[in-house]
Amino acid sequence: MFFLPLTNICVLLVCGQVVKQNRIVGGADASLNAWPWQASLQYQGKHVCGATLINSELILTAAHCFPKNAVLSNYQANLGNYQLLNPDPNAVWRRLSQVAVHENYTGDGSSGDIALAQLEQPVHFTQGILPACLPDAKTQFPKGSLCWVTGWGSPTYGANLGGLKTLQQVQLPLIDTMTCDDLFHIGTNISPTTREIQDDMFCAGYAEGKKDACLGDSGGPLVCQADGAWFVAGIVSWGDLCGLSNRPGVYTRVSFYQDWIQSHFSGVQFGLMNVTGKGNMEEPPYSSHIELSSTFLDSIWLALL
Repeated sequence: MFFLPLTNICVLLVCGQVVKQNRIVGGADASLNAWPWQASLQYQGKHVCGATLINSELILTAAHCFPKNAVLSNYQANLGNYQLLNPDPNAVWRRLSQVAVHENYTGDGSSGDIALAQLEQPVHFTQGILPACLPDAKTQFPKGSLCWVTGWGSPTYGANLGGLKTLQQVQLPLIDTMTCDDLFHIGTNISPTTREIQDDMFCAGYAEGKKDACLGDSGGPLVCQADGAWFVAGIVSWGDLCGLSNRPGVYTRVSFYQDWIQSHFSGVQFGLMNVTGKGNMEEPPYSSHIELSSTFLDSIWLALL
């Protein structure tokens, strides 16, 4: 255990931990409280993207979830919910106070599909609301690693998630960048020398397709477990429809953006860990309080209108 004194109070620091461990392989309903960092990013009261809680005041999501014509005051984050149409009594909704969209993002399929949003008020951690760990810049999850994607997205392309809109989960293997890039060239006229999958991306899924993230999962987490903790390794970014053969889902590589994430805050720990080596993770921290740096305030903010 690792304790950090804050104004004479010792706070237990932990990230990537869950109470519920039941999981179903193959794309199905998740278990209650199985993924406590999962957030629903909503616009005008409707779910538009997933997001990941990384400490009590910040969520991580995709840049494409904040189009240029969007109004920040119309956004809210819903945490601690399992069924969107059957809200949990302990679920919370928070407006967003500020959003930083990566400056390299230019549109669908581009690099830089990552964004940070600050909640207007911090959340209190419960069994259903806990942060995921962030991998550090050196972290590499090996190809073939089985990780999990969660969200309230479409079960298939063009179909809506029905019923009470229960959180979905699917387990997918990681695919190395160059193998995935080769897959995305199959059946196209794109030059083999033109890269579709950039260094800040990776893929997960199967060459034969079928299991995949889909519309509405965008911005949500792909998490991998290492040394007893769950790390948000990827952000659901883009794909060619959903579940097609030779077109696995593409994810923003979170570890690639460690410096960008850290540069926006002063003296904050997010549970950054290097999990490339073996051994137990002895100090999995999160920060229960943050202070915004001037760099963060000077970044590309969506204007609060």
